[in-house]
Amino acid sequence: MSSVMLRSEPFKRTGIRFRECMAEDYQLWVDLSEHLRMANIPEYLTFYRRWEDQISTRQLDRQTLSAQLTQQEQLARKLGVRLSDDEARIFTRFSLRTGDVKKRELASYRRILTRLYKAGIRHSHDPKLLKRQLMRRYKMACGLFYPSWRVWIHKRLFLVRLLAS
Repeated sequence: MSSVMLRSEPFKRTGIRFRECMAEDYQLWVDLSEHLRMANIPEYLTFYRRWEDQISTRQLDRQTLSAQLTQQEQLARKLGVRLSDDEARIFTRFSLRTGDVKKRELASYRRILTRLYKAGIRHSHDPKLLKRQLMRRYKMACGLFYPSWRVWIHKRLFLVRLLAS
Protein backbone atom coordinates (compact mmCIF):
# COMPACT_ATOMS: atom_id res chain seq x y z
CA MET A 1 0.00 0.00 0.00
CA SER A 2 2.97 2.31 -0.20
CA SER A 3 5.67 3.38 -2.59
CA VAL A 4 9.11 4.45 -1.50
CA MET A 5 12.14 5.91 -3.17
CA LEU A 6 15.40 5.91 -1.22
CA ARG A 7 19.01 6.46 -2.04
CA SER A 8 21.32 3.58 -1.18
CA GLU A 9 23.68 5.84 0.80
CA PRO A 10 21.69 5.74 4.10
CA PHE A 11 21.77 1.93 4.03
CA LYS A 12 25.50 1.88 3.40
CA ARG A 13 26.17 4.53 6.05
CA THR A 14 24.00 3.00 8.80
CA GLY A 15 24.36 -0.68 7.95
CA ILE A 16 20.60 -1.12 8.29
CA ARG A 17 19.13 -4.15 6.57
CA PHE A 18 15.75 -5.83 6.44
CA ARG A 19 15.15 -7.87 9.57
CA GLU A 20 13.57 -11.26 9.11
CA CYS A 21 10.08 -10.72 10.44
CA MET A 22 6.58 -10.64 9.00
CA ALA A 23 6.41 -6.83 9.14
CA GLU A 24 9.91 -6.25 7.82
CA ASP A 25 9.04 -3.05 5.95
CA TYR A 26 7.44 -1.57 9.09
CA GLN A 27 10.54 -2.54 11.09
CA LEU A 28 12.76 -0.99 8.40
CA TRP A 29 11.00 2.39 8.74
CA VAL A 30 11.40 2.26 12.50
CA ASP A 31 15.12 1.47 12.17
CA LEU A 32 15.71 4.16 9.53
CA SER A 33 13.82 6.78 11.53
CA GLU A 34 16.55 6.54 14.16
CA HIS A 35 19.10 7.87 11.63
CA LEU A 36 17.16 9.91 9.05
CA ARG A 37 14.58 12.64 8.87
CA MET A 38 11.53 11.06 7.32
CA ALA A 39 8.12 12.27 6.20
CA ASN A 40 4.95 10.59 5.07
CA ILE A 41 3.18 12.03 2.03
CA PRO A 42 -0.47 11.02 2.45
CA GLU A 43 -1.15 10.81 -1.26
CA TYR A 44 -1.83 7.75 -3.39
CA LEU A 45 0.87 7.49 -6.03
CA THR A 46 0.23 3.91 -7.14
CA PHE A 47 -2.61 1.42 -7.37
CA TYR A 48 -2.35 -1.50 -4.95
CA ARG A 49 -4.10 -4.72 -5.92
CA ARG A 50 -4.74 -7.43 -3.33
CA TRP A 51 -4.95 -11.08 -4.21
CA GLU A 52 -5.70 -14.08 -2.02
CA ASP A 53 -2.26 -15.68 -2.23
CA GLN A 54 -0.13 -12.69 -1.23
CA ILE A 55 1.78 -12.83 2.04
CA SER A 56 -0.16 -10.00 3.71
CA THR A 57 -3.35 -11.98 3.11
CA ARG A 58 -2.07 -15.45 4.01
CA GLN A 59 0.02 -14.38 7.00
CA LEU A 60 -2.07 -11.52 8.41
CA ASP A 61 -1.95 -12.84 11.99
CA ARG A 62 1.83 -13.27 11.99
CA GLN A 63 2.31 -9.92 10.28
CA THR A 64 0.08 -8.17 12.84
CA LEU A 65 1.93 -9.81 15.74
CA SER A 66 5.25 -8.70 14.27
CA ALA A 67 3.98 -5.12 13.91
CA GLN A 68 2.67 -5.28 17.49
CA LEU A 69 6.10 -6.29 18.81
CA THR A 70 7.72 -3.47 16.84
CA GLN A 71 5.22 -0.97 18.28
CA GLN A 72 5.82 -2.23 21.83
CA GLU A 73 9.58 -1.92 21.34
CA GLN A 74 9.25 1.65 20.06
CA LEU A 75 6.88 2.81 22.80
CA ALA A 76 9.16 1.40 25.49
CA ARG A 77 12.35 2.80 23.96
CA LYS A 78 11.09 6.23 22.87
CA LEU A 79 8.54 7.04 25.58
CA GLY A 80 9.20 4.61 28.39
CA VAL A 81 5.65 3.27 28.02
CA ARG A 82 5.33 -0.46 28.56
CA LEU A 83 2.04 -1.96 27.46
CA SER A 84 0.70 -5.21 28.84
CA ASP A 85 0.08 -7.91 26.23
CA ASP A 86 -3.64 -7.13 26.31
CA GLU A 87 -3.03 -3.38 25.91
CA ALA A 88 -0.57 -4.02 23.08
CA ARG A 89 -3.12 -6.20 21.29
CA ILE A 90 -5.83 -3.52 21.64
CA PHE A 91 -3.46 -0.72 20.57
CA THR A 92 -2.32 -2.65 17.49
CA ARG A 93 -5.82 -3.66 16.42
CA PHE A 94 -7.10 -0.09 16.65
CA SER A 95 -3.95 1.46 15.15
CA LEU A 96 -3.70 -0.92 12.21
CA ARG A 97 -7.44 -1.60 12.03
CA THR A 98 -6.87 -5.34 11.91
CA GLY A 99 -8.66 -8.16 13.63
CA ASP A 100 -11.91 -8.01 15.52
CA VAL A 101 -12.06 -4.54 17.10
CA LYS A 102 -14.64 -4.42 19.90
CA LYS A 103 -16.58 -1.38 21.05
CA ARG A 104 -15.98 -2.26 24.72
CA GLU A 105 -12.21 -1.91 24.08
CA LEU A 106 -12.58 1.73 23.04
CA ALA A 107 -12.21 2.92 26.66
CA SER A 108 -8.96 0.92 27.01
CA TYR A 109 -7.69 2.43 23.76
CA ARG A 110 -8.50 5.93 25.07
CA ARG A 111 -6.57 5.22 28.29
CA ILE A 112 -3.58 3.99 26.27
CA LEU A 113 -3.61 7.15 24.13
CA THR A 114 -3.80 9.27 27.29
CA ARG A 115 -0.74 7.48 28.68
CA LEU A 116 1.09 8.10 25.40
CA TYR A 117 0.19 11.79 25.57
CA LYS A 118 1.52 12.15 29.12
CA ALA A 119 4.70 10.26 28.25
CA GLY A 120 5.17 12.34 25.10
CA ILE A 121 4.93 15.57 27.07
CA ARG A 122 7.49 14.27 29.59
CA HIS A 123 9.84 13.44 26.70
CA SER A 124 9.54 16.98 25.26
CA HIS A 125 7.51 16.08 22.18
CA ASP A 126 5.54 18.92 20.61
CA PRO A 127 2.30 18.90 22.66
CA LYS A 128 0.16 20.41 19.88
CA LEU A 129 1.31 17.92 17.27
CA LEU A 130 1.07 15.02 19.69
CA LYS A 131 -2.44 16.01 20.74
CA ARG A 132 -3.53 16.36 17.10
CA GLN A 133 -2.17 12.92 16.16
CA LEU A 134 -3.71 11.17 19.16
CA MET A 135 -7.04 12.94 18.59
CA ARG A 136 -7.01 11.78 14.96
CA ARG A 137 -6.40 8.18 16.08
CA TYR A 138 -9.18 8.34 18.65
CA LYS A 139 -11.59 9.92 16.17
CA MET A 140 -10.91 7.15 13.65
CA ALA A 141 -11.47 4.53 16.36
CA CYS A 142 -14.80 6.12 17.38
CA GLY A 143 -15.82 6.21 13.72
CA LEU A 144 -15.85 2.40 13.69
CA PHE A 145 -18.80 2.38 16.09
CA TYR A 146 -20.62 5.71 16.09
CA PRO A 147 -22.29 8.09 13.61
CA SER A 148 -20.34 11.28 12.84
CA TRP A 149 -22.16 13.52 15.34
CA ARG A 150 -21.32 11.12 18.19
CA VAL A 151 -17.73 10.84 16.98
CA TRP A 152 -17.46 14.63 17.31
CA ILE A 153 -18.77 14.46 20.90
CA HIS A 154 -16.40 11.61 21.83
CA LYS A 155 -13.48 13.51 20.28
CA ARG A 156 -14.29 16.65 22.32
CA LEU A 157 -14.60 14.63 25.54
CA PHE A 158 -11.24 12.99 24.84
CA LEU A 159 -9.68 16.43 24.32
CA VAL A 160 -11.07 17.61 27.66
CA ARG A 161 -9.59 14.54 29.37
CA LEU A 162 -6.20 15.10 27.72
CA LEU A 163 -6.09 18.73 28.79
CA ALA A 164 -7.14 17.83 32.33
CA SER A 165 -4.41 15.19 32.69
